[in-house]
Amino acid sequence: MDLCQKKLVRAEQLIGGLGGEKDRWSQSAKDLSIKYTNTTGDVLIASGLVAYLGAFTSAFRQVFTGVILVFCTL
Repeated sequence: MDLCQKKLVRAEQLIGGLGGEKDRWSQSAKDLSIKYTNTTGDVLIASGLVAYLGAFTSAFRQVFTGVILVFCTL
């Protein structure tokens, strides 16, 4: 009887500990969905920056990239 009681207590602790996992996994799925949606635009912007800014100095590229990031997050 004692062994069964211990198993029951441990099972309740396990189930209680996993209760928050559903919320965490749901939030992770939502975050990944947003990132997946934005991937095409991110790749397009990154490839454009690499192609266009390659001829400029490092300092100019850093400043220009900062400006572009401001416009992309509006």
